[in-house]
Amino acid sequence: MALAYAIPEATATQAPVSDISNLADKTVFLRVSFGLFGNSRKVDGDGILHTDADTALLKVTKALLESQELEAIRKADADMKKYLTSHCLPFDAGIRLVPVGMIGTVEAKLAEYAQERTKLVDAFIAVYPALCQTAATRLRELYKPSDYPNADEVRSRFVFDWQYVSFSVPGHLKSINPEIFEQQKQKSAEMFAEAQENIVLLARQTMLEMVSHLKERLTPAEDGKPKIFRNTAVENLREFLNTYNERFATITNDAELAELVNKGKALLSGCNVQALREVDSYRDSMRSEMSAIAAQLGTMVEAKGRKFRE
Repeated sequence: MALAYAIPEATATQAPVSDISNLADKTVFLRVSFGLFGNSRKVDGDGILHTDADTALLKVTKALLESQELEAIRKADADMKKYLTSHCLPFDAGIRLVPVGMIGTVEAKLAEYAQERTKLVDAFIAVYPALCQTAATRLRELYKPSDYPNADEVRSRFVFDWQYVSFSVPGHLKSINPEIFEQQKQKSAEMFAEAQENIVLLARQTMLEMVSHLKERLTPAEDGKPKIFRNTAVENLREFLNTYNERFATITNDAELAELVNKGKALLSGCNVQALREVDSYRDSMRSEMSAIAAQLGTMVEAKGRKFRE
């Protein structure tokens, strides 16, 4: 089992990886499944493409439906995945780690989205028959009735489910083959060690990116005028800082980052976004503070774009 997330390497100081055996006690493993109606099919290129190329090397697809309702489901799924990424932690392909302090929040969000998604699917199913008729008219000779299951079958494809799973070496394996049992225990320990180290790096890099972005938006443009400044530059960093303890702190035990998080919280606690736009001295002061934090983070993490084995 291997991580498949792109996390930067650390070339300077790293927080010590400690209490590896307790990582599973500080988190739960979450698997979330999203299912959709596949809206494209392969088309035989012969007779469709007018080219002298070898059509065996070409892949031609057709869209089955043009549906705002289907796109609404896709967008909502993307937003939900983004939420999970921002509130959970990476572990293995298809598996997220949920810190114990955030289980209630994440569970409530999943339950809420399950109801929202059901309504979106209902809206799509309601127009599905009409969409099929429109597709027959528009696709003409490329229309195949077999590409369009009945409404009940289509509904069944919109899976949204989640479950909490466990990762451990089966205890009875020890009596079956002690050597394999010990090998798997070692692999498990290495997997948890790698996961914890990656979480440390993720936390540091995430804060560095947000602080650097805020600093950049507070830096005057080449003509000396203030750049366009949106509230999200402050709001996103504030959300990261406010959720840091629940999401990262008990897992990483990263004293260096915790100190910078507290410093950032103090700076943003009374931050006036409008003043950042209009008051030069306030903007300059905040930029200076963010520059100092970014410099410290830069000595802790240097991004090299390392990608973990798949």
